[in-house]
Amino acid sequence: MRKNLLVLGLFSLLTIWVTWPLILHMNINIIDRIDGLLITWILNWNVRSFSYNTNIFYPYINTLAFSDLLFPEALIALPFVKIFGEPLLAYNINFLLGFALTGFSLYLLLDYLTKNKPVAFLIGVLFSFSIIHLNYMPHLQLFNFWPVVLATLFMLQKRYRLFILMFLAAALTTVMFFYFLLAIGVIWGIWGISGFKDKLRLAGFLLLAILITAPFLLPYYLVSRQFHYQRPITDAINFSFQVPDLLNIGTVSRLSQYIGIKDNLTPGYLGGVFMLLTVAAMIGVRKMWKQKYTKTFVILAASSFILALGPGLHVFRNTIHVGPIPAIPLPYLVFYYLVPGFAGIRTPSRWIILMAFAFAMVIGLWVGRLKEKTKWAVCVLGTIGILLEISWPLKYVQVPSVKNFPPEQSWLKDNFPGAPIVQFPIYGWWDQPGVETETLREYYSTIHWHPMYNGYSGFSPKEWEESVKWLQKDFPSAETISFLKGKGIKLVVAPNSWKIGLKKVAGFDKDSVYEIL
Repeated sequence: MRKNLLVLGLFSLLTIWVTWPLILHMNINIIDRIDGLLITWILNWNVRSFSYNTNIFYPYINTLAFSDLLFPEALIALPFVKIFGEPLLAYNINFLLGFALTGFSLYLLLDYLTKNKPVAFLIGVLFSFSIIHLNYMPHLQLFNFWPVVLATLFMLQKRYRLFILMFLAAALTTVMFFYFLLAIGVIWGIWGISGFKDKLRLAGFLLLAILITAPFLLPYYLVSRQFHYQRPITDAINFSFQVPDLLNIGTVSRLSQYIGIKDNLTPGYLGGVFMLLTVAAMIGVRKMWKQKYTKTFVILAASSFILALGPGLHVFRNTIHVGPIPAIPLPYLVFYYLVPGFAGIRTPSRWIILMAFAFAMVIGLWVGRLKEKTKWAVCVLGTIGILLEISWPLKYVQVPSVKNFPPEQSWLKDNFPGAPIVQFPIYGWWDQPGVETETLREYYSTIHWHPMYNGYSGFSPKEWEESVKWLQKDFPSAETISFLKGKGIKLVVAPNSWKIGLKKVAGFDKDSVYEIL
């Protein structure tokens, strides 16, 4: 236990070093201003109330299910937000833990499999500080990969009660983790377990985990039924991984200063050390193939990569179709139509993070078999190489701390409590850079929690999108005001330069607040 705490402390120090100087400015710095602030709002909403009916997209219901849930991360953030009163802490605390806990959880898993702490530490660093993992920093729900790793550890240890607990924690972070763990469980059950009784026992606990998790995911089903919604197959095709993406170096790598980045590709480069060790491990995998752990993680890596490619294989940057069906269909196409929930996933390319995890495990098993001197050399040089490739310092953007929130937002905190509002000019996800204004408004709403007609999330209702486009064009006409009144809106926040025929209840330097009587 003492050694494990020491390793956790070491991962924490590496995290502070890589993210420096974030630790000094956690109430104003954030890695991403759009998805980052959306996640900040989600976390703070959960800190306030673990309810699916949030304050955005008023008067729609189950609006938390328009995006990922992040329940476990909200529980972690709760004491920090309550004590310090800074909503951005909810994001940044979990951002730092995305490094430290993910690395530490891989260390625990590899230490269990190899009984070699230096190798386990290398693999924790290899994955947690890899370029592919850092590419997901703005997407905190994927960056906090530790629930998946711990669930895998408890499953392999046959500590099934803890497995179910971590399965639930993973699924309540993001639905993607639900499918990740199903894939891991099925592959382990087929290729990792030999006895029929043991297979049946795992299947039973996996089914129990699904049944316990299902009620928490019910609002996603209700949203899809309410709006007759599923992601079009074209979205899944457009946001699929492509083989050339493996060589697309994102800005997180130092190599991006010397090699051009292609914006039309998904950054899928694993990292220099990661790729070299993957090649070496796959060359040596023949000697390890009979080992159940090796077989399981190689098959998991291959399966995840195929799923990341989406419904059809891209050839020369395009997907060739015969009618609506890809000419080279892949398994994801079958899952899209047959597996519940798959049609709601827009970005198949995210399966690549599970592939990276599986390859990290294979690398760890391979390094663990090397001669002692070679093993130590790989662990030391590999760790140094991984950390040196990161383009440090990371780039942050600044947002106001609570004391510097716009005055109208502070006014809303103390006036007309619970009154539904709309803020102009209003934007949808299709508006750039206006969408940054909407994510800031969500961030500001964490101090007053007024229901808002405004909103930004992973999904927005079509009828809401059409009404926003109309409001952008026609407000403040009598028809638009009547429409807002019909929706139950009580207050309008708009620039002082706009001439609005409503009762003014508060005025500030840039904006005023009006009441719809």
